[in-house]
Formats: sequence, C-alpha cells, structure tokens
Amino acid sequence: MPTFIINGQSVSYTLRLDKRRKTIQLRVLPSATVEIVAPGNLTKPELEQIFTAKSKWLSNRLNKIAALAENPINRQLLSGSQILYQGQTYRSFAIE
Repeated sequence: MPTFIINGQSVSYTLRLDKRRKTIQLRVLPSATVEIVAPGNLTKPELEQIFTAKSKWLSNRLNKIAALAENPINRQLLSGSQILYQGQTYRSFAIE
C-alpha cells in the first residue's frame, strides 16, 4: 500500500481512479488509511499537491480517529461515563 508523510507521520492510502469522476474525494477510514477517489487523468505531481493542500485537514482527521480509538466502548452505563454516539462523545447522567 502506498504511503505519504504528514507532519512526520507516515500515512497509507488507497487510490481509485474513475474515468467519469470530475472531482476528488478524500476519506479517512477508521483504520487510519486515506481513501482517494479521483478522475482517471490524475498525475502523481497533482496527487502530491492535493496532499500538501489538505495536510492540515488530514492531520486533524487522523488525530480525531486516533482519539476515538483510545476510548473503549462502554460495557455498562454509569452516571458520568462517556458514550460514543455517531462519532461524538457524550456524557451520560442518571434520571431518578
């Protein structure tokens, strides 16, 4: 799998070229890999330029995924515990 470097961190990516596509799509997957779907005529210098332009966004997304991976999924709901719901962390509380 090819890799690129963002802020000193090596990140693997998959590249899928599509003849009918007109725009570039970047997705950061839960496995901390980046998926790129691009037009079929994309060259390597253009790909490197995209990584440079979007490096801050990619770095933020990768850090967010790493932070979410560190939080274990709660097995028991207690008042004050954190709950991960649709990618956001919420704090639970008991209503008596």
